Amino acid sequence: MKKLFIAALMIASSVASFAQHSVGSFSLQPKVGVSLATLVGDHAGDPSMKFGLVSGVEAEYQATDLIGVAAGLNYSMQGANYDDPIGDSKLEYINIPVVANFYVAKNFALKLGVQPGFLVSAKSGKLDVKDHCKTFDFSIPVGASYEISNFVIDARYNFGLTAIPDGLLDKVRNSTIQLTVGYRFDL
Repeated sequence: MKKLFIAALMIASSVASFAQHSVGSFSLQPKVGVSLATLVGDHAGDPSMKFGLVSGVEAEYQATDLIGVAAGLNYSMQGANYDDPIGDSKLEYINIPVVANFYVAKNFALKLGVQPGFLVSAKSGKLDVKDHCKTFDFSIPVGASYEISNFVIDARYNFGLTAIPDGLLDKVRNSTIQLTVGYRFDL
């Protein structure tokens, strides 16, 4: 029993050392990267991935040794490519991701959160279709990050929950992969 207790104590103490920053600290992380986006749903058609830009900033509060809470403000190019006369779907959003970072290994965090987004621009081919789209978008970001010398490599998948168009095609949603690199510094 004593050996089991000592082993459990050693495991717990090693797990508690995974966080990069001290409990109660705040950090800021400007970042830039790419998005690989498409549209999904019953009426999405057969789109292919669209390459775009993601840039923004994220602030994190290190709540415990294992958990940090982060909130950000990002500009994200989304949409989809189509091989038909309709043309590509070009959507631009200002997203506000709020994620919990679970530090499961040294320098490595798993992420889960919520992300409200606000439509800035919407085009189908060369036509402005913003008036036919919902201005609010909601998604669930899941992902992982790895930190090397304050540089953070972050990969996320955003599950879109909100239908994009107003009206008939209301089951079309965003589906976006984001890969970013940021520099994290303590405040």
